[in-house]
Amino acid sequence: MSIYLVNGEMIELSVNNPTAADLKRHFGSSSEDSLVIINWPDGSQQMLADHENIPANVAYVSIVPQYTYGGSDLLVLAASVATVTQVFLMVADMWSRRTKKSKASKKQGSSSVPWDEIEHITVSMSDGNLVEFNSWRSNPNQVRSFIDVFNSQSASVKPKKVVFHTKTHSKLEVDLYELGSLQTLDKLLEFLKQ
Repeated sequence: MSIYLVNGEMIELSVNNPTAADLKRHFGSSSEDSLVIINWPDGSQQMLADHENIPANVAYVSIVPQYTYGGSDLLVLAASVATVTQVFLMVADMWSRRTKKSKASKKQGSSSVPWDEIEHITVSMSDGNLVEFNSWRSNPNQVRSFIDVFNSQSASVKPKKVVFHTKTHSKLEVDLYELGSLQTLDKLLEFLKQ
């Protein structure tokens, strides 16, 4: 069983070592009115006779109509244009899908918490206790000062996590055990001062 990318679609041939004629039969083309052109991974192309096997390592296969006017140079040119156009369309489709996925992941990753929606801030301690700051609007630095006091002491109880609670019951958490978390907290507190 062999799988090939032919004229923009994946097909599976149940014949072992399929020939160009097998591929034409699969698509309902007659031997006289169409050509099979293979594209190698390096970008080169080769026209196959009906009796020749389709190599397993081809990048892409095109079945194109055979034109008798203009000689073989025109035929090769037409086949090349058709193949390049199909590859271009496939690449454009892949890029558009990648762009859509990228935009979707950026939307999911961005925070949309309006700062005036924050109701209160809690600090989870390593011993399981919660410290709540309701008056953070008048002094946002109060949270940072509290954390600095516990981090500077050799006490066994340390601040573990800072949670910003919104009016819609969503949360924005800063894990203080992560690298760079104090810088992140400082930036959030700066936003609150504005």
